[in-house]
Amino acid sequence: MVPPCRAAHDAGARAGSTMKGDDLEDQGVSRTLPREQRGRLNFQHFMKNHYRVLTAVDENVGRLLDYLDKEGVAENTLLI
Repeated sequence: MVPPCRAAHDAGARAGSTMKGDDLEDQGVSRTLPREQRGRLNFQHFMKNHYRVLTAVDENVGRLLDYLDKEGVAENTLLI
């Protein structure tokens, strides 16, 4: 795990379940697990979901750029 992720993971594990709604039961993280293990699994699921969103955004921006190129308007288009 890279250092920034490790720090966030450790902070999440220390927090345990003190934050309301922090358990991802719908993704298989059981509330019956020990706090530290639950914190680690919550963090892992959170990061997996975060990277899924980033991947989807990247793919769709690529699709948009390809479309602009195909239509010949990429040179006159500014994406913000």
